[in-house]
Amino acid sequence: MIPFGRRLATGFVVDLLEKPDIPEEKIKPIADIPDDEPIITPQLYQLCKFVANYYVAPLGETIASVLPGGIAMTTEQTISLISEPDPELLNKTQRRIINLLKEGSIKLADLAQKVGRRGLIYNLRKLERIGAIARRYIYRQKAPPRFVTIVGLAKDVDDELIKQIEARAPKQAALLRYIATNGQQQIEKLRKLFGYSVVKALTDKGFITVSKREIFRRSDGWLQPRTGIEKLTKSQERAITEITRALSEGDHKPILIHGVTASGKTLVYLEAAKKVRAMGRGVLVLVPEVALTPQMWGAMREYFGEDVAVLHSYLSPGERSDAWRRIRRGDIMIALGARSAIFAPVKNLGLIIVDEEQDQSYKNGRPPYYNARDLAIVRGKIENALVILGSATPSMESYYNAITGKYKLIEMPERVPGSKLPKVIVVDMRRRKRDEWLFSNVAVESIKDHLARGEQVILMLNRRGYANNLRCVECGYIPRCPNCDLTLTYHRAGDLLKCHWCDYTTPAPDRCPECGSENFKYRGKGTQRIELTLYDFVEPERVFRVDSDAISKRGALNKILRDFSEKNGAILVGTQMVAKGHDFAGVTLVVVLDADVGLAIPDFRASERVFQLLTQVAGRAGRAEKPGIVIIQTRHPDSPTVKFAVEHDYKKFFAKTLPHRQMLLYPPFSRLIRIITTSKDHELAEQAIRKIHRWIVMSSVPGTIPLAPTKPPIPKLRGEYRWHLLVKTTQIKKLLPLLRAVAKAEFKNVKVRIDVDPYDMM
Repeated sequence: MIPFGRRLATGFVVDLLEKPDIPEEKIKPIADIPDDEPIITPQLYQLCKFVANYYVAPLGETIASVLPGGIAMTTEQTISLISEPDPELLNKTQRRIINLLKEGSIKLADLAQKVGRRGLIYNLRKLERIGAIARRYIYRQKAPPRFVTIVGLAKDVDDELIKQIEARAPKQAALLRYIATNGQQQIEKLRKLFGYSVVKALTDKGFITVSKREIFRRSDGWLQPRTGIEKLTKSQERAITEITRALSEGDHKPILIHGVTASGKTLVYLEAAKKVRAMGRGVLVLVPEVALTPQMWGAMREYFGEDVAVLHSYLSPGERSDAWRRIRRGDIMIALGARSAIFAPVKNLGLIIVDEEQDQSYKNGRPPYYNARDLAIVRGKIENALVILGSATPSMESYYNAITGKYKLIEMPERVPGSKLPKVIVVDMRRRKRDEWLFSNVAVESIKDHLARGEQVILMLNRRGYANNLRCVECGYIPRCPNCDLTLTYHRAGDLLKCHWCDYTTPAPDRCPECGSENFKYRGKGTQRIELTLYDFVEPERVFRVDSDAISKRGALNKILRDFSEKNGAILVGTQMVAKGHDFAGVTLVVVLDADVGLAIPDFRASERVFQLLTQVAGRAGRAEKPGIVIIQTRHPDSPTVKFAVEHDYKKFFAKTLPHRQMLLYPPFSRLIRIITTSKDHELAEQAIRKIHRWIVMSSVPGTIPLAPTKPPIPKLRGEYRWHLLVKTTQIKKLLPLLRAVAKAEFKNVKVRIDVDPYDMM
């Protein structure tokens, strides 16, 4: 803990110097060192240095991002009264502060609640300058370990001694016999059962021992086990044989498993993890979405019991920090989690598994802008661990690395026995009647038919909310976000307008603020609208919805998935959350309500993402003995992206897309860097990005092509104007020093963000 002005800041010791680079009188003393041992391993520190270097991020911020929120330190400011000043010299607020402090020291947050935040800091500084109060900072861990007091029998206490005690102190003997029968107990429980005085008497006599034991906050209630482990198919056996060979020979070349949906990749992961655990080494498993942890956790628990810990953002800080510490100590040797779990401190790491490796959720959306999939490859090299990437629709980069020999490619081209690829029906929405704009008649009849047979249905629309926006029929007014250059999405729940980028929320207007009309029209569709429309022909209790709005409350996701899986004739409506990884045996129908969402986005990866999403969601149907059907509603039925998804043909999509990438020098034939400038002043943001562009052009880094600076598709976000610049390079190592110089450059009232290997082009 380092003193910075009036506060304590968290620092990390990464090296010791014999002689400092600055005069010693300018060096601040360390206030305290909270940790008894290094908080991250040498291997994780090496990974942090790679992240800071490659993704152009400060090392301190990178290390801080590695730690779960509960492990981090937080500071609290406490105000104390030193001397009581003359009330005549104080204003009303200052007098109230002094009166409150007469009762004792108060935390700043509590004081703000009592007197209000407005002008509080000003008044405190005034009182501090006249010597009336003192402010001090204390620090603590955000989610410290929890301990309970445990009572056990002393070593010399046996049945004979208990009988002797029983004659003169029956309650004391009863307590001793209770512990002898049931084992060590928490002291609070014994005090309730036998009384405080009985426990104290036995403690004083030395008949019982009292000790502290850490208890762990568990997340089992948030997770749902999966049941049923299949027998190995020939493809699975071939994959496991190749993985076993790599493990036995110490061959750490990354492996890409390209297996169609329902080909049994999860079972291959489990068998590989089983072999690594038999070698005494640890395992790290990554999934892209929190929604995918329940079934993966269930499968892993069936194999490994309590030797599995889960790390993701939907856990409480205490649950995450407890799991992190147990992994760090080596009490648990298998970690499962989403993106940030790449930094899990697994001891003696021998295997890293990245499921659905193509998913853009592995890319961190805030500094440092790392990609967990790519870091898995780097961490595998650092720790001599085998890395397995798996997907039915691999990223272009990973599949290219596999076919060019950088990775080992394992193909799993067929589904497990009893499961066949679903039949796909394409519905051309251009030729539908007006009343079919949400559901085509084909989709409605199919939904009714499958529900009548007690089968389950998944409906996907990758857009949440009720409608894209509201529009006044009279004057055409559309409510927009005051912070962003975007229209507001209408949410039926709460009758609200929301910005999905900055979280601005406002009640939906009853009248148009421009012309006063009450005639509004809902434009577009979202998952909420689909859910409500289904009620016209489906009982509400059969309909479940999964999107970020529906699962915002703790435990909501697990409950929705469990209820859906247990109910025959149910419908699951959702965004892309329902498209990947889920294995519901009862699902025989999948309806993609709008396959065109995402195709028009100005991003070179747009068609790849749509193809992956359509293929993945189609793979949710017919995963058991009953055949599956997929209905795709689209206005572009002749699009190659849609056609290849209908045919479940990844290789054709790859073969058609790769030449275009090569011609335009996009990944995998180059590395891409996105530089964004933001400012409250539009001109300053533009001037900064043009100056950076000139620097890159003048630097003449080999193999580097900076494109012209432009406004991004969203030119204003969270109250700031934005400009961006894309840079293509085949010499990323030579470009990084220049990028670090750009990151350190100071532009007045302008912030610069550098995103290496970006996935967000908006």
